[in-house]
Amino acid sequence: ARLADPDATRRFLAGQFAAQRRATDRQALVGALEAGLSPADEPLLEQALDDRAIGVHDEALRLLRALPGSGLAARAAERLHRGLWLTADGFDVQDDELWTEPAPEPDEARDLMRDGSETGVAGRLRGAAASVPPAHWTTRLGVDDRGAARELERGPWASALLRGVAQRLRSAVDATPWAVAATRALTGMEQLDMLAALPPDLAARTIAEVSRDWNYDLLDHACSQLPGPWSARATEDLLDRYARTRDPRWRAGRPPAVLLARGDAEVLGAHWSRITGRWPEHTSDLDVLRLRMQLRDAFATRPEGPRP
Repeated sequence: ARLADPDATRRFLAGQFAAQRRATDRQALVGALEAGLSPADEPLLEQALDDRAIGVHDEALRLLRALPGSGLAARAAERLHRGLWLTADGFDVQDDELWTEPAPEPDEARDLMRDGSETGVAGRLRGAAASVPPAHWTTRLGVDDRGAARELERGPWASALLRGVAQRLRSAVDATPWAVAATRALTGMEQLDMLAALPPDLAARTIAEVSRDWNYDLLDHACSQLPGPWSARATEDLLDRYARTRDPRWRAGRPPAVLLARGDAEVLGAHWSRITGRWPEHTSDLDVLRLRMQLRDAFATRPEGPRP
């Protein structure tokens, strides 16, 4: 119904929102706006920001942050311009401005998550950065995405700002440098959670770029989150990364199962000698790869038709 008639559905949701007494019901109504989210939904979402229930407020804020050109984005941009200045060491908190105060003013607090993730100066910076698109930084700095990501990495608040930017990667012109910079700013499970939220090809490129110093377990965990089949480029990049990473003792000489199961069969077949040379122990994973290659050949088409 929402996609078929968004205006009528919005009116229905607005009426129900005003009538519902249970916070869980109001939260569900707000969440229903996600399908076909548009600027016309902004008034209802702004109304929900004033809801006293944490879940209702945070759901509305999450959707507003995904809405291009929102009032929330304009308010956050104004705070970032007012509260941050560019120094020789990157962006830092402006003296005698809003982020030198220990607690936010009510209007700023309204635009922050209430789940505890956006408290303190670092959390408030993260919330503001999560409320503007990456284009905010490219416009402010007069550079492309790569240059802006590099600039944000330099400052004392890099981790907080890039954690916020990580939530807006889908709206970047070139998301790769932002994804790489954000992943470097995170640690452990935060890295894996962010990578899991990225489009598969972007996640694969990011893993290949940032995993140079990772151990095998972290690399394998990150790759296991990537749905298959992988693209040819992703397969090439991740094969190279696996080959350069030291095997753990418990699987020394055994090829990475996820690589052979999800990687592009044509690319892996072209690198068969490298794979068997790097991982000489024969495993069932190699048999799976061989079968995948045979199936690919069997279903491949020639100009004159399928192979016999």
